[in-house]
Amino acid sequence: MDWITIRTFTFPQEAYFVKSLLESQEIPVFLKDELMVQVYNFASNAVGGVKLQVPEKDVEKAREILNENGYLAEEASQEPPRFVKKLMNFTAQLPLLGRLNFIARILILLFLLLFLIIFPLAL
Repeated sequence: MDWITIRTFTFPQEAYFVKSLLESQEIPVFLKDELMVQVYNFASNAVGGVKLQVPEKDVEKAREILNENGYLAEEASQEPPRFVKKLMNFTAQLPLLGRLNFIARILILLFLLLFLIIFPLAL
C-alpha cells in the first residue's frame, strides 16, 4: 500500500486536527516525520515539515474532506492578507526605501524603531 502526502504542516499539533477529522471518516492517516519534529522543532524546515499521508485509494476522498473544511484552501491562495498589502503599499512610498524589496524595508524600519526606543534610554 502506497502512502501519498496530501498536506504538510510545520508542527505536529497542527496536523492532529486534520488527522482526527480524516480518521473520523474512516480514512487511515500517517504523520510522516512527526516524531522528528516533536523531538527537535527546528528540524521541521529541514525535513520538509510533518507530512499528512493517506493510502493511495483514499486520496480523492481525503482531499475532498479537507477542501470542504478549509484545510486545502490556504495552500491554493497565494494572495497576502489585506494588512500585508497595505503595509507593502505604505513602505513602497517611503523615500530611499521604496526601491528595496518588502522584507528589506520591514527590517530597516524595525531596526530604526528599535534604535529610537533604545538610544534615548542609553542617555
